[in-house]
Amino acid sequence: MHKYAQAGFGIGILTKLGSFSYPTSASQAQRDVEAWRVIRPIDAVVQDVQDMKQQYGLRKVFFIDNGFNVPLPHAKELCRALLAANVKVHWNTCLAPFGCDRELIG
Repeated sequence: MHKYAQAGFGIGILTKLGSFSYPTSASQAQRDVEAWRVIRPIDAVVQDVQDMKQQYGLRKVFFIDNGFNVPLPHAKELCRALLAANVKVHWNTCLAPFGCDRELIG
């Protein structure tokens, strides 16, 4: 892990696994929670971030998720939990090309 920290890489943390594929237009998008195979509990994701920071001193995270913003309520709840936990890490992820709003982007 020390080599990752020196190289400036983030560590991947899985938020959900899905069978979701991007539609050609937002009007064809299936946004149902049922479209996802595994959505990890938010507390478990936050704990992984805290453990990564505490155990390895890493402050960069990539949330492994092919559509972080789907379903949107889950994404917002995870963001709120990260803020409440005051983890103070830099993170990024992949967003689906629809379904974002100003609150999530903020």
